[in-house]
Amino acid sequence: MRLQKFMMLFEKDHANIPKNNQNGTCYQDAMQYQMQHKNVLLCHGLVTGQGPIAGIVYGHAWVEKGGTVIDETIPITIDKRVYYAIGNIHEKNVFRYTYEEMQAMVSDIGTYGPWEKKLLNNKY
Repeated sequence: MRLQKFMMLFEKDHANIPKNNQNGTCYQDAMQYQMQHKNVLLCHGLVTGQGPIAGIVYGHAWVEKGGTVIDETIPITIDKRVYYAIGNIHEKNVFRYTYEEMQAMVSDIGTYGPWEKKLLNNKY
């Protein structure tokens, strides 16, 4: 039942994104990076698209280590302040997980993410 609800919210969240820009692997990529580098924070948050998806707010995943963002889907390693400015990312819309917290969420929910209702509903 939880997975069905998750999928309904996920599909609603992606309704405004052009088909060729959907179904990325950011949540999987970020989690896999954290599994290989346990000292980073897994981040799920709302970003504002650029290029063909300019202005569209959507859920995205990346990892952080100190003041650096590592985004395996681009791929890029960049200063966190620059990454947040480019994506118009607001701290209140970012959820961070330690390796142990990530394991608990995966065990409980059974997906790569997103896990927070705020990200699924895409409201802020």
